[in-house]
Amino acid sequence: MYNLAQSPKINEISLSLLCDFYDSYLNPYTFQYRVLDTSGDKPITFTVNLKFDKENFCHLLAIEKIVQRVKNSTELKQFKSLDGWNNVKNGTITIPSLRQKPTKKVFNNNKDKYVFFYILPKLLDN
Repeated sequence: MYNLAQSPKINEISLSLLCDFYDSYLNPYTFQYRVLDTSGDKPITFTVNLKFDKENFCHLLAIEKIVQRVKNSTELKQFKSLDGWNNVKNGTITIPSLRQKPTKKVFNNNKDKYVFFYILPKLLDN
């Protein structure tokens, strides 16, 4: 996915593929940015460290948001944090499962996150 020249179609990707991509191109790295803030009287330079922990994967793809109206609080735990990560890795959570009624509309509202996910490492590098 990293070398794609154009965005894939949603039917060409899977959560497992996105998970592996995240594991290879985002999770192992800390992205560090030096920022100059000139909004005050005296310029301030500070560093921002951005990490992509496995427990944030489901949040970035709005997986919990997609199912939150149809799952109770106990079930919802399986769609976020490390439980969600593990359920994507083991195939319990898939794009087809998120696209089914009654979650299809919410999934479609968040579909761009899946399709354009491959751009994230390049965006962070630039």
